[in-house]
Amino acid sequence: MSKRKLIGFWTLITLAIICASLLSVPPSRPRVIGTLASDDLADILRLVGHDLRRSALPPVKWETLRHPRYIIKCLRFYHAQHILWVEVHDDGRVEVFAGANTNVISDEGYSWSLQKSPAWSITEGLYWASSNVAPTIGMPIPPMPPGGTIR
Repeated sequence: MSKRKLIGFWTLITLAIICASLLSVPPSRPRVIGTLASDDLADILRLVGHDLRRSALPPVKWETLRHPRYIIKCLRFYHAQHILWVEVHDDGRVEVFAGANTNVISDEGYSWSLQKSPAWSITEGLYWASSNVAPTIGMPIPPMPPGGTIR
């Protein structure tokens, strides 16, 4: 097989894997701490989900497609991430926390702060991969629901 056909073949396979994995992501059902309208929650989850995809998945470029192992590693990482909880503050600010699960959120995870004026927008986004740099102020891990765990 020529080199051009081989690159084309792997490009198609990679694109198929990316499309299949993005379509198979189940919607997040995070725990909401505080009161939040369902329309607002949907908008917040849409914004955060888009930002999570942008930061966790590799860019779609020809150069990236030449490294299928890197793409697969990024896809596995992305699929392990879940929006765990949404915390509503009295000042109208909303914080969203995501990670693999609540047991490892202090070691690795994401946090977003959002504000509504007039539409929801992300005002701050954080990623940490060490408990030394994880945010501590305003990051209470919510209690486990009766008879279960949060992902």
